[in-house]
Amino acid sequence: MPNLNASAQMPILALRGIVIFPEQTVHFDIGRVKSALAIEAAMKRDQILMLVPQKDILDDDPSLSDLHSVGTVVRVKQLLKAQGDSIRVLVTGLYRANIIEMSQSAPYLAGKIQQCVEHTESSNLNARALRREAISLFEEYSEVTENPAQAVHLRMVASHSSGFIADTIAQNSAIEYSDKAKLLAQLNPIKRLEKTILLLQQELQLAQLESDLQVKTRSRIDLDQKNYYLREQMKVIRDELGEGDEYLEFAEYEKFILSQNFPQDIELKLLKDLDRLRKQPFGSAEASVLRNYMDTVME
Repeated sequence: MPNLNASAQMPILALRGIVIFPEQTVHFDIGRVKSALAIEAAMKRDQILMLVPQKDILDDDPSLSDLHSVGTVVRVKQLLKAQGDSIRVLVTGLYRANIIEMSQSAPYLAGKIQQCVEHTESSNLNARALRREAISLFEEYSEVTENPAQAVHLRMVASHSSGFIADTIAQNSAIEYSDKAKLLAQLNPIKRLEKTILLLQQELQLAQLESDLQVKTRSRIDLDQKNYYLREQMKVIRDELGEGDEYLEFAEYEKFILSQNFPQDIELKLLKDLDRLRKQPFGSAEASVLRNYMDTVME
């Protein structure tokens, strides 16, 4: 970690919909003027600024009270022009911090921040078991979501920090925005990892359900497409055999039978006779008899 002051004056950027964790490298887009000016101010100094998730993502101009209590001090690594007027920013998280004084709200947010002191992490068997469970669960989650994260997985395996593993999972999963903000504010690494495991278990269940639904949807689409092609082929075959008009004739018979409010036993018998007619070879003697019978019924 860079040798930075525990408290310092710096630009502040409010994030909506995304939470940045320490020791994570992430890119995101900004479009608000205040955000762009905060980035510009940071780039003119030391490329360091504070990122804080805002409580209401629809709030276009949040004040201090509209921000979560804990944010992340980051170093800006790269700026790229994105679509329209937005800017894509690549940052690396450095440490958790609080805003202890807001010195300005325009033209961009700025203030004095103080580094959060995290609880000392014990390296006992319980912590090791939690880390193993978290890593195994994240590996399963990555497989279900078909989102390969080999480099991320290796970094976690090589780490002995419960806090780092919790932050890495939170950064690289679909855990809800509000829950990520709570994880960022949790300064006890063991409690943070325990909560991350619970949230990731929920996300894994959701991902498995979504995967099952996608499989069923694809199967239904494939079946519908197959049935469509078969029906089209049948229509072509009937037309080639001169049976296209006959198919429409059957539909007229069925429509008539169902519209006459016959007693149930008579209706069933007529539908059964119609089904027999459908199965007869075109121009056969039995087909002619059944057709004459249907024509009589319709008179």
